[in-house]
Amino acid sequence: MTDSSISYPPLVVWTDPVGASKALRPSLIQILVLAAAFLAALITLLSLGRADGAVVFACVLGIVASIAYALALTHQIGAVSNLRPVLTLDQTGIHARVNGGELDLPWETVRGIRVRRVRRHSILAFELEAGTSPSTPGIRSTISARNFAYIARRGFQIGSVAVSTPVQTILDATSSFTDQRVLAREG
Repeated sequence: MTDSSISYPPLVVWTDPVGASKALRPSLIQILVLAAAFLAALITLLSLGRADGAVVFACVLGIVASIAYALALTHQIGAVSNLRPVLTLDQTGIHARVNGGELDLPWETVRGIRVRRVRRHSILAFELEAGTSPSTPGIRSTISARNFAYIARRGFQIGSVAVSTPVQTILDATSSFTDQRVLAREG
């Protein structure tokens, strides 16, 4: 059993720009290849005279959608490309920087951690107690009500691909700060 009088140092989790870029780069390449395939198909069909309006529209739509997705992915790579702290775990709870603001969750609002595996990476979801809202005592949130509702429903999520701290270290710190009350489970 852990002695609750022992004070552990806060765990600060930083972004890992190199890891995030490496993980997202294959998706970016695939989507650009898809855009090129749509363009090649359109040029081939036009040169053979076999392209009617619907085919041209479908190819152009595929090209535009592929480029839009590539731009969004590039923006996401840029968003995680600067080294900054994204999560701090301490005696009081979770302090996080999320898209659109900051979020402080006291440990009393966290009921467990769900760990999902996606390819070679892990996603941690800190599950919140039922009925947790921005007005719950101890919660400080500068994110939108819609984003908070999503977090309350799905859990506060952080992926291993874009952070510099190993998942097991985050799980161990959480366990220590909650006297082993908040434990991880696969799912």
